[in-house]
Amino acid sequence: MNNPENNIEMGAEKLPTKDEIFELLGVNPTEYREKSDQTGLHRLDFTLEDGTEYDYMRTGEFEGSHSSEQTYICETTPTTWPKKIWLYENGAWKNIR
Repeated sequence: MNNPENNIEMGAEKLPTKDEIFELLGVNPTEYREKSDQTGLHRLDFTLEDGTEYDYMRTGEFEGSHSSEQTYICETTPTTWPKKIWLYENGAWKNIR
């Protein structure tokens, strides 16, 4: 059974929307960049007023964007390098901070 503090359940076929990612992170940015294809969102990045940056990447290869073997959310603060903080595995988000 999943620990609700570390995971948010999601169906294996269901891809997150930008609003679900914002809810997962507890943020409400006013400016963001997103890229989608026929399957759904594959890239989302935004910076908060405090300088913290977030980047969502979906598994796959996307021309002109990125290639990733995992679906994850990365965080970068003004004093740190990018670090994966959430990983999507087996149909659920896992907090890996």
